[in-house]
Amino acid sequence: MRKIDWQSLECLHGPAGNVPDLLEECAHEDPLHAFGAIADLGDLLRPSRARILSAAPAALPFLVDLAENGPHARERVVRLIRQIAERGHPTPEWTGALDAARPGLLALLTDPDPLVRRQAGRLLSCLDHPEALTALREGWDTEQDLRVRCDLVRSLGGADPAFDLTALLTHDDPQLCLAAAHALPATAALPDATALANAVASPDSAVWVDSAWLEDPRHDDALTELVITTGDLLAEDPAALTGYVTLVARNGIAPRRAAVLGSALRLLCTWRDVDLVPLLGTLLHDPHPAVRYRAAAVLACLGPAARPHADRLAALLQDRSEQPGESTTHTAGDMALWALAAQGDPRCVPALVALLESDRVPFDLNTHRPTNPTPVTACDPWLHEPTAEEVLTPLRAHAAALVPPIAARLARPDQHRLLVAALCRVLAAWGPLSGEAKSALEPLTGHRYYGRYATAALKSIDGYTEADVPALAGEARRSGVTIGVLGALGAAAAEAEDTLRRLATPDETAWRRVEASYALWRVTGETTTAVPLLLEAAAPLATGDYTRPRGAALHHLAEIGVRTEEVLATARAVATTRRRVANVGDRERIAEDEALRASAAQLLG
Repeated sequence: MRKIDWQSLECLHGPAGNVPDLLEECAHEDPLHAFGAIADLGDLLRPSRARILSAAPAALPFLVDLAENGPHARERVVRLIRQIAERGHPTPEWTGALDAARPGLLALLTDPDPLVRRQAGRLLSCLDHPEALTALREGWDTEQDLRVRCDLVRSLGGADPAFDLTALLTHDDPQLCLAAAHALPATAALPDATALANAVASPDSAVWVDSAWLEDPRHDDALTELVITTGDLLAEDPAALTGYVTLVARNGIAPRRAAVLGSALRLLCTWRDVDLVPLLGTLLHDPHPAVRYRAAAVLACLGPAARPHADRLAALLQDRSEQPGESTTHTAGDMALWALAAQGDPRCVPALVALLESDRVPFDLNTHRPTNPTPVTACDPWLHEPTAEEVLTPLRAHAAALVPPIAARLARPDQHRLLVAALCRVLAAWGPLSGEAKSALEPLTGHRYYGRYATAALKSIDGYTEADVPALAGEARRSGVTIGVLGALGAAAAEAEDTLRRLATPDETAWRRVEASYALWRVTGETTTAVPLLLEAAAPLATGDYTRPRGAALHHLAEIGVRTEEVLATARAVATTRRRVANVGDRERIAEDEALRASAAQLLG
């Protein structure tokens, strides 16, 4: 090993000079030391953007030796070899190294350690070689361990077109049926939802712990991933997925009940004609804290649709059962609070006041939200707090109770600058209703970061006038909020007309173009410029191609009252599709989709 010129080889972070030391440390007698070395080695050798780095083929013989003879975590070494093979485009050097190492790799499928055999099966399935396929078939014929057999089904299903997955779908062992369902090609008929749910809900599904096919780090553990990915098999059939979610939620052991709420969220965020509210209400009474927590989190995404369970959510405000979040620990009571706030229920106000008066940072300080489509992951609503704007801004009717604790929070020293900025934006959105906070805002105006937000809040409290238009016009290109302020001034902002026309052109960003077009209509009352741009922006919604600016364009067209055939065609498509059109963000996507339907109905009415 030391005879190789590692410095001339490439790994992920530059020359591969550290690789031989790490290879030696992988055989260290201390297990924790060896585990760390294997992890560090993986960081260096895994492909970069599907490109196999030159150090990987040089290291392969030593990795195979560790996989066969290493003292600790040999399955992790096999997994590293497989990750290189799966994620990288083969190079001649890598192919040659694999050819030389193949006898050792094939032998891993008969290793005494079942963890090694599980990883070896998946590794051989991605080698695309007749000898690997033969070894997998022989392994299937001789393997006795059900855990390994389940993984072999998935390995053979992807590697061997002749392997009879259909016959396994009716096997006596539900876990082998489940494995076959996962190995089916995407074009195959959907498996039976009841059989899938029963297999996942069964305690016997513990055979999937440590599976080589369940390693997604976004999930808490392998069994959570099993629940979610099994639900994903039914993603195109909302009725089947509803049945799956319902059965697992009712019959599964507690961790499975909690996990399947991730599938419930995906279902609700994808399809409109699904009603899980009664089931979620039942789960609010579940004895397992994680189930109550996640049920409340999903109900928070449903907003007003969760009102039938408002009383139970109010009772859960005192539930202090903690769950780890992305940046802090949350409680079931927190999730119930967000759910009540999303409904506008006044019972959320005392809890919000207490939260603002506490030492906690109660909101997500990352206010960036994507404008283009994003996937729904199974964990988002219970990992991310909502932002201050998401929770507080819609509670305008309760500003009298909320402004004093917001002002007191702003007056405290050493508050996080992002929290201060967010609370200032909430006060600005409430305008004159935030008057009691003026004394807390005034000392903040000189701050280099949040001073502009405090200034904007003060100005919003006092009210913008025609005298402010020149300054607003100068800021318009840098701030969509400023464009909105100009529009709200109406005819009083006539001096900004030229600025708005310059911003309402195809050369500008989609957000700026849409908001400037709408503001131009509000200021001038003429539709010649605004409507064609808004029509162009909204048209892709007819095929489900959503972005936030396109959704805003449809809302603006509904307010303007444009009813051309083109607009009506888009509105009909938005109103009648079973799929949700809005597909951006986490909590807000269902609320935005309902708002789109309301705007479409307004146009069609």
